[in-house]
Amino acid sequence: MPYRIILICLLMGVYLLTANDRLQSADGYAILATAQTGNINIMGAVDYLIVPHGRMGTFGLDGNLYSKKGITPSLALAPLVWLSDLLPNAPLQATAHLFNGVVSTLTALILFGVVIRLGYEKRVAFIVALMFGLGTLTVVYARTLFGEPLAGLLIMLCVWMAMPYPFSPNNLQSRRDMLYRVHSTDGKNAVLTSLNRLVQPPVKFLWLGILLGLLAGINLTYIAFVPIFVVYVVMHHPQKMKNLILLGVGFVFTVGILVGWVNLSRYGSFTATGYKFSTGEGFTTPLLTGLYGQFFSTWRGIIWYAPLMIILPVGLWLFFRTYRALTVFIIICIVVQTVIYAMWWSWSGGVVWGARFLVPIIPLAMLAFAPMVKFVLHPPDAVKGMIYHAPTAHHMRLLVGGLLVLLFILSFAIQLIGTLYDFNIYEGMLYNVHLEKFANAFMFHPELSPILGHITMLQNGEPLNWWWAKYGDMWGLASATLIILCGMVLMVIRKRAMQGVALMVVCVGMLIFALRGEADADKQKRAELQTALNPPAPIIATTDDTLFMNLFGFRDISTIFAPTPPDEPFTRQLWQNAIDNGGLRWFVTWFNPANPDNWAEKELFTDHAFVKEVWAGGYRGVLFYLHPPVPKWIASAWQFGDVVILNQYALQQDANGIFVTLDWGLSAPLPPDWGWFVHLLDVNGQIITQQDRIPLGGYMPNAPSVLEQLYFITPPQNAVSVRIGWAQNGALVPIDGVSDGFIVLPILP
Repeated sequence: MPYRIILICLLMGVYLLTANDRLQSADGYAILATAQTGNINIMGAVDYLIVPHGRMGTFGLDGNLYSKKGITPSLALAPLVWLSDLLPNAPLQATAHLFNGVVSTLTALILFGVVIRLGYEKRVAFIVALMFGLGTLTVVYARTLFGEPLAGLLIMLCVWMAMPYPFSPNNLQSRRDMLYRVHSTDGKNAVLTSLNRLVQPPVKFLWLGILLGLLAGINLTYIAFVPIFVVYVVMHHPQKMKNLILLGVGFVFTVGILVGWVNLSRYGSFTATGYKFSTGEGFTTPLLTGLYGQFFSTWRGIIWYAPLMIILPVGLWLFFRTYRALTVFIIICIVVQTVIYAMWWSWSGGVVWGARFLVPIIPLAMLAFAPMVKFVLHPPDAVKGMIYHAPTAHHMRLLVGGLLVLLFILSFAIQLIGTLYDFNIYEGMLYNVHLEKFANAFMFHPELSPILGHITMLQNGEPLNWWWAKYGDMWGLASATLIILCGMVLMVIRKRAMQGVALMVVCVGMLIFALRGEADADKQKRAELQTALNPPAPIIATTDDTLFMNLFGFRDISTIFAPTPPDEPFTRQLWQNAIDNGGLRWFVTWFNPANPDNWAEKELFTDHAFVKEVWAGGYRGVLFYLHPPVPKWIASAWQFGDVVILNQYALQQDANGIFVTLDWGLSAPLPPDWGWFVHLLDVNGQIITQQDRIPLGGYMPNAPSVLEQLYFITPPQNAVSVRIGWAQNGALVPIDGVSDGFIVLPILP
């Protein structure tokens, strides 16, 4: 039976069926933004809303906002960012949300392989991997962009590399014996594949070091796993010094690049990570509080969110009877992970589903389920040292099997409940309505459990958050269902051609999600913005709308939250970095024109050159040319009516257009119904392009003079003159000494 292909179909089918196409967390936002651009300027508005010591971003030496999250998840996510660019009009967020589904499926496959290497049959390994993929928090986190599923995959790969091969229960064997058994020619294992060669000593210890370095690149707390793996390698492999040197070289090289070099390039220091330990982040939670919260509380406790874990101690006991060293290794890893994050200031993991920080060690813990599954599937004498009476053993097998099935079904049901809705909705309600029970107090109120909250939402008929259900996309439902059916069919039809067809169906289902995972309204809004924001240029937007991440052709995007005071430090630094560089930049906002709270637009009109204004997708976009050249003034004295005089002007060219700078003098407050017009004319006096507006976009200062800076995007060789005038209620304002109601100024080379 093609167990691996069946696993892929069943897991990816469920993950696509319950998939989510929009960002659900600040962590995921930061990871995806870093994969897309290297910084997180685009999530500035969202980051502003987070408590200061918990913000994702820290400003680097170059002024950009960088994520404190490790770089490894973003590097792993980069291929999907590139895929989104290649696919026709594919929304980035949907494409990126394939990531943890694929990662979780790969983890299940590695778990399957490790169980087989431990000497269990494929049927046992398949059931254990399926229990992991569908009966744990994996289902919910497969639809997010958190880094924990990737950490779980890397830990399992490290276990694969650290294990002797072939594996013996005694865990001790000479290299000569190992090589003899691997290269033996008395059966199917006669020839090593190229993959096997990569994971044989001594090369595999170099890979082990690299994998541990990648793990540290997710979060530096995973460095605590390095000595655990080192001890395991020393105990179970010959040539200890050579192995350790290779492991150390791989680890130091990888950490030096992913942590040291990245920190140095961002912050100017190898040790600066972006975490804010001086302002509240750190290991400040009492240990017992965090442990209770992660294991037993109804708010985050894993025994409630994955009831399958209740019988983990039984599995560890059975596993210990055969694999003592490996069991101790697993227990130490579990203890290290739980203790570290139990003391973290946000032990709960933020706005999440269940014990997020336990997700990385779940696949490792699932190894302990192998002897229980074997006990159910085989006579009990297969379990080492068990003394039994046949009828009693039969009843025990039924009891254990029934318990496993019951807990698996319950766990799977809870995971489905978790996927039905965006967990931000219920968690947000908790913070808003039950603020007095915030933080650790939530875990002492079972009635506020998110599981019960999601069940209540389902009973109330709230719309489901599965992507195809949100958008009524039957193609999405059909493709996910077909993938699951392919997995079931493969249990009966085992032809190789059918396996190829099944994998093709999986790929097609993933492609459908990547292309169609977006609401029609969002797609229309995105299309309108992409069309209207022309020419493409960097964007600064006063919005926390994650839709902007899906825009094609726009990578340099910064956002600020609005309204905020102009001197708010975080917003001001984001703003200053966004406008530091010259050239074209779109300012996209939900503010109406001339809103007094929109200090950012006022500053742009005052200090930079206006180009044009558009309305699209529910937003208003204003294009500016930042930091225009210093004007080469020409003195003038044209008087427009009794109020305005043109003190001086400047007409300058660059390769792509013409700058027009006008210094208006005011002898009295400007009437509200006055506006100016500026027309670029060709050699025949025809209008090439024009601007007709109120001064400074409506942000008129109470001052005797106003500096109006404009930029016209047009081939400069086509424009020979500029026509300037004022109008009041559609009528030209008279000009002293000029009968036409406007002046025409030549554009000199």
